[in-house]
Amino acid sequence: MMHGSVENGKSGGKHLRVEFRPVEPGERWLICQEASDERYDFALIGDLLPREGGFRASGASPAKSVLDGYRRDGLAFFAGLNGSFAVAILDRISGELLLVRDHLGVEPLYYRLGEDGRIEFGTSLRALAAGTSLPEGLNFKGLTTYLLLNYNPSEETLIDGIRKVPPGYALHIRGQEARKECYWRPDFGEKLTAGLEELVEALREQMDRAVRLRVAEDRALGVSVSGGMDSSTVTAFVRRYYRDALRAFSFRCAVESYDESHYAALVARHYGAVYEQVEYTPERALEAAEMVSHMDEPQADLGIEVATYLLGRHAEGKVDLLLTGDGGDELFAGHPVYLADRAARAWERVPAPFRRPVVWFASLLPESHKKASFRVKLKRFVQGQQFPRQFHSNRWRLYYTSDSLRQLLTPQAWERTGESHRLEWLRDLYRSLPWPEELDRALFGDYFTVVQFYLRRLSLLRAFGIQARCPLLDPELVQFCARIPAEFKIPSSREQKFIQKKAMEGILPDAIVHRKDKLGHSVPMRKWLREANPLSEAVRSMLLADPRLVSWGLVRPAALEEMFEEYRKGTRDHSHRIWALYVLELWLRSWE
Repeated sequence: MMHGSVENGKSGGKHLRVEFRPVEPGERWLICQEASDERYDFALIGDLLPREGGFRASGASPAKSVLDGYRRDGLAFFAGLNGSFAVAILDRISGELLLVRDHLGVEPLYYRLGEDGRIEFGTSLRALAAGTSLPEGLNFKGLTTYLLLNYNPSEETLIDGIRKVPPGYALHIRGQEARKECYWRPDFGEKLTAGLEELVEALREQMDRAVRLRVAEDRALGVSVSGGMDSSTVTAFVRRYYRDALRAFSFRCAVESYDESHYAALVARHYGAVYEQVEYTPERALEAAEMVSHMDEPQADLGIEVATYLLGRHAEGKVDLLLTGDGGDELFAGHPVYLADRAARAWERVPAPFRRPVVWFASLLPESHKKASFRVKLKRFVQGQQFPRQFHSNRWRLYYTSDSLRQLLTPQAWERTGESHRLEWLRDLYRSLPWPEELDRALFGDYFTVVQFYLRRLSLLRAFGIQARCPLLDPELVQFCARIPAEFKIPSSREQKFIQKKAMEGILPDAIVHRKDKLGHSVPMRKWLREANPLSEAVRSMLLADPRLVSWGLVRPAALEEMFEEYRKGTRDHSHRIWALYVLELWLRSWE
């Protein structure tokens, strides 16, 4: 963890005061250094990787190398770095503080501007907010975003007065004024014109490079496997460069349509890895109560975040570096929401009188706990039509309309949310994009929304002394894939990840490349919350028996009771909302 402030010196000038200390055991693998010269005070925390033909730390001080690069090239220098980093630079002459966060936000970076002119910053929200009392210090803008999306990728946090430096940005702070400046964003504009065969070969080289840079032969390395294309791709390239015993970790939920462990085991065996499987049951989901203390902000995705925590616990002491396939869905358009975007364009051309019967039919369908159920897809698609098309792929990930959110919250809480339910920050993210292709716009937005969930989820591994690296979020690879035309990602046949599958033919087993039953590595929380088991009982008890959400005047108790009753009867699928409220309740209690 880096925690710092700008202080007034005895001579009237300013100086940077920084403290480095590991909050989680996995942070011991990060570079934590300071440097200074005649003008600048500098602090760096991160995991810098060598870039071929680019940055390499000179001597024993990466911090000094980065400071020299900044003095030479300005902010453009940071665009050329690879890996993760959070940087603070104080110009002692002008008094300006510059905070810089890595391209995609692997490292968090928070700041607070005090009324007395004091500036505080750091990579741990809990450390920066030490002494904050809830609910007084709760930020309702951040809370609203969390409720709508079940995580909070906005610049606001859930703690009043503390904000985030956005990924790929630098923040210039002088006094009480803060000015953002973007130094990197993936550019989807100029497309590659090469043919498919040439693009496939170039893609293989890019993925190989991204993995090779993140393999550390002197560390105990493992891979996270699900049996899908992305984790399997990473595992295949890891095996080229890591010669020691390789461990492959996965979790398994023994429920129909959710258990894909046989594919994960197949990949592990194919590459000679030791396969280790974590059994994920409703009882083990109760470890969420412990997990939230390691979260700066609450995040919930029907228990997938708990799966990461359980995997970390299992891998503790066996590996200290874990490579994952996170980011592949954004590189190659693998999320089902991108197909929903295409379907929505066709749906909007259907005259309203013909659409109404479909909406009516979808409302009559009973809920299903099966992941790939037609009912689930149809009902989610119809519900998504309630949200603005300008939200692109994120319209399918919203869990409340303005009206339903108002029904959930107390009048006092609703008033404090202001206009935040409109998600203007999300509209702004897409508003200025110049690219006409809708898939390009959706993929761009996902790097700064859902990818932020992945990264904060993976940071839970640090509690067990494990550092996560994501080769498929390598900035150079991201930019390369941004230039691949959309028709090579989702061709007219509707097959997703087309070019990735072409690139991995002959490298991955055919059973992985050509499988048709991939459902996504997820958790049957819909089923578990409706059954009689210790988890459903704990969730119901916590949310209906005097929760902080109610006693602090945030949520209407009648709304919670109605939500549980509709879910019990099967008339509405409130599983995401219930689980997110449960995680929020646990998180609020963790501050006491």
